[in-house]
Amino acid sequence: MTAIGQHYLILPASFKLPKQQNKQRVTLKSSGPSFNWLGPNEFSAWESLIKIAEASAAAASDEAVVSNLRLAYDNFLAKFPLCFGYWKKYADAENKLDGPEKAEQIFERGVTAIHNSIDLWNHYLQFKVEKSDDAEA
Repeated sequence: MTAIGQHYLILPASFKLPKQQNKQRVTLKSSGPSFNWLGPNEFSAWESLIKIAEASAAAASDEAVVSNLRLAYDNFLAKFPLCFGYWKKYADAENKLDGPEKAEQIFERGVTAIHNSIDLWNHYLQFKVEKSDDAEA
């Protein structure tokens, strides 16, 4: 269980925070099998989890940290698929970590989840234009 502000998250056993992060922001007491117990009223706890995962990924790029970031985004977006800004943030993170192919997969998942999001479509199309310009150069 991880304390974040007034919220507690049960993290998957595979979700590992860097030691420095554990000391400064959270206390890891135990772990559970999934994020599924968090309901829609726990949005701020999910946002905190995403921030922790992003900060960890910015500080280090080892496989466990990248896996944590993906776990956080995948589980968050499974609960809150209509949050188009998080689809964009996830795609941007994947573009930096794994390249444009992985980012495109995330964008495609996002526009499938919320096909009527003009903002997400605009970001996706802008991404495609930029990547096609890079390929032509």
